[in-house]
Amino acid sequence: MQLRNSEFDKFARDPRVLEIGERLKATDNVLDIISFVENQHSNIMSWLLDSREGHGQSDEILKDLLAHASSVANRKPRLLDGKTKTSKFFDYWTPLRLHTSSFASSFILRELGLGAQQGNSRLDMLVVDPQNKFVLVLENKAGTPQTEGQLSAYKAAVDNLLNVHRELKGYKVALIAMDRNFDERGDDSYVDEVRPVWGSSWVGISYGWLKASAKRAELQMERGNSSAALVMNYCRAETDWESPDWEILNKLAFELSQEYPIETKELLQCATNPWQKWRDRSVKLDPSAWQFVLQNRSLIDLLSGTYGVPGVLAEIRQMEKSIPETNLYTSRTNIHLCPGGAEGIVSESNYWGVCLVARCPDADRTLFDISLRYLPSGYGDTSDLHRVKACLDGVFPKLHSNDLTRGKNLKLDSKLTSRETAKKLVEYWRKATDAIQSSK
Repeated sequence: MQLRNSEFDKFARDPRVLEIGERLKATDNVLDIISFVENQHSNIMSWLLDSREGHGQSDEILKDLLAHASSVANRKPRLLDGKTKTSKFFDYWTPLRLHTSSFASSFILRELGLGAQQGNSRLDMLVVDPQNKFVLVLENKAGTPQTEGQLSAYKAAVDNLLNVHRELKGYKVALIAMDRNFDERGDDSYVDEVRPVWGSSWVGISYGWLKASAKRAELQMERGNSSAALVMNYCRAETDWESPDWEILNKLAFELSQEYPIETKELLQCATNPWQKWRDRSVKLDPSAWQFVLQNRSLIDLLSGTYGVPGVLAEIRQMEKSIPETNLYTSRTNIHLCPGGAEGIVSESNYWGVCLVARCPDADRTLFDISLRYLPSGYGDTSDLHRVKACLDGVFPKLHSNDLTRGKNLKLDSKLTSRETAKKLVEYWRKATDAIQSSK
């Protein structure tokens, strides 16, 4: 189908299109318009972790990373083998010890070559602290998945590095695998899902540890420390924080996509490689529409984004206004929705005992899978959790299990669009909430 001029004229004249254009021009954060590749993320993180750089954070960001990794490493049930160097590292470097120590002597090594025996591969980052005598190995992924063989080779190379370099003798070692798209809330050995590849030697974390750094930098900005601006903007861009300006932009874009579904669908055909499609005429648009697309790339990208997590959230809030914000947790690729009446059932690791999860497994983050998770580990008293599970068994019979100590990930739907995902999540939330609240 090709847009008629009258239809497209109405869309282009909409005041919200003009407002989006002006707001996009007014952004004061250059990171809002830059997409980093994996190596660039590692470059920025090495800058953040270096206490002598000009960000004004000293060693606090390194402490944020270590404190977060420590909490994951000691999560129950513990995934790390207690005999590994990483496990022993975090047994020693407890949160209290981290908080009261200085890492000002540490330095960062980037892209450290492992030699011909390891295929000339390189370690992303090494943090070496000669004062506290430890080596922190950071393998960073921001789009491509970790592989078990790669991590095993890196571990062997680090062991060899410690043996060869006498000055590192006696140093403690921690292996940390970072994955920008990893959902830490799904990383539990008691959930019936495929385990992450890092196994018992590496601590696997997302970029969520940057939230603490963002909050600290924000407070420093309020006190007049302008050097904290880049820290705040980068950390927030890589977590689930959204600036007030971008909240408005996403809201406007979502409204446009709802009111002009045909126009939006046609325009989004040009979202990827528009110059090539214009040159090849592989997408048939009126010349004036093509001119609009090529002159308003940021708007097209914004409309494309409404079909991911922001679009699902916007539609959920529109469909069911009674869902509290505290019952929602989001990341770049996931939405966690806790049924009403179960939000108080939280484990020692601060995870809901039961929740609905919508996840984007596809590269474009436009199609979702929905599952219902039951996470029974880390509770002293499980009576409330078992009561809630019994209620949900009546609504979702396949959730039923005779072993209440083992978690379950019940897949409900797959490959849903944003609108289908929102509709299903609200439907399941209502059913689950009614079942739980009617049992009280």
